[in-house]
Amino acid sequence: MQRVTSLKARSILHIMCPAMVELINSRIRLVGSLPVIRGYYLVLGGGKIGDSFLRYAKKAGFPFVLVIDADANAPASLNAIVLNDRRCVIDTISSMAASQGKDTSQKPSARKETEEKMTSESRTYFHRMDVNDVFSLLAHGLPEFIIPAVTSHAAADIVADALDFGQGGLVRKLSITRDEGEMMAFFESLVAAFPKDIVAGSYSEHGAIFFSYAQPGEICPDNCPGQESYCRTFAREKPRTITSYVREVTSIYPGQVFESCQMKPGIGGIKGIDLRQNLVSVMRHVLTLRQTAQEHPGIKDSSFFIATTCNCHGILTMLQVSEATH
Repeated sequence: MQRVTSLKARSILHIMCPAMVELINSRIRLVGSLPVIRGYYLVLGGGKIGDSFLRYAKKAGFPFVLVIDADANAPASLNAIVLNDRRCVIDTISSMAASQGKDTSQKPSARKETEEKMTSESRTYFHRMDVNDVFSLLAHGLPEFIIPAVTSHAAADIVADALDFGQGGLVRKLSITRDEGEMMAFFESLVAAFPKDIVAGSYSEHGAIFFSYAQPGEICPDNCPGQESYCRTFAREKPRTITSYVREVTSIYPGQVFESCQMKPGIGGIKGIDLRQNLVSVMRHVLTLRQTAQEHPGIKDSSFFIATTCNCHGILTMLQVSEATH
């Protein structure tokens, strides 16, 4: 995402024309109407973590697992059916969404029988595509769980992609340099809102804060169960979850928290139903900011954060509403 190089360029907002307002509203309606497809697991990244989840899903008999990665030779590609045609991928997702939509009229016993049949017919696929373009898949139906397995902050990337109408996007990741006093002060005040012992690192140049109960030099095992109140690996009490801490801060600073639920030891996923709700909430917030912005709003009035958290760890990325082009 393009970096903005000056405070003025980052903070000047203009009232949008009716056409842009309708574009955002139509995207809000689209996302709000998207079905969450039972038994569909979307994995972002086919490297070590993505491949590990794929192997686990195959053994567990998960009905439909789709791994996407820009690298056609990613490890997961060797353990799944490779789909080269994007249209085929989209048609498969759309077909599942349509099929489950029709099932809503069935009796609970009939729906259970259908789901059991789906489980017995586990399908695992790999498709080469840029994970930053994932909204093009989500727009046809949301997975029951989306599993981030990439080095970037997937939730923040999805939000930016959902708000990109082909003109550079309505939001961008915030990058702050030391000579930008007002913005640096704002970022440091956000960092200070969290207990020091859970802040693993803060990087203003990326507008990012990392959270963890693990201390410097400690490495969590791959099969960690991620207990809520006590870490057995390092014999450490955890008075509250990272998710709880970050959600509390949303009462002071605008932000949206995507909670990662444990899919298997060491790997988490975001519920599709939460993804839908959070995306709608973020888009409404951005629309309000764009419609009510003054010519020179303060940083707090033009930015918000996206966080992905679990019991033990988390990442927060600051986004800022970009300068309007219409």
